[in-house]
Amino acid sequence: MAARTRAVLWAVGLSAVGASAVLLWAGTPCACRSPARTARLKLLEIDKALRRYEAEHGGLPSAVAGLQALVAPPKGEPYFRAPMLDPWARPFRYFAPARDGRSPWELVSLGPDGLLDTDDDVVRAASGR
Repeated sequence: MAARTRAVLWAVGLSAVGASAVLLWAGTPCACRSPARTARLKLLEIDKALRRYEAEHGGLPSAVAGLQALVAPPKGEPYFRAPMLDPWARPFRYFAPARDGRSPWELVSLGPDGLLDTDDDVVRAASGR
């Protein structure tokens, strides 16, 4: 009887350790995620914050205020504690309106080369493109 109890306790303990490991793994950034994918996910977070800002303040941040308006909005709580950086540790670019004029705003990560308008840029506009 004692051996069976030990076996059950051992199995339960092993399950708890396994579940904890899965939870820890799920909450950490994936080392296998590409920097471009990470940039797209961050752009999506900024997109959501811009849409909330627009709904709460009646308009988008100006091009001059930029994404800093999400950190220090004119009223209410900030949307982010600090400016978001792309995976290459550079601030995202914000254009209002979008450079092509087809969208009210555009967000850009300059990609690994750090240059605007190159093939490695990661772009998101209000139109969702």
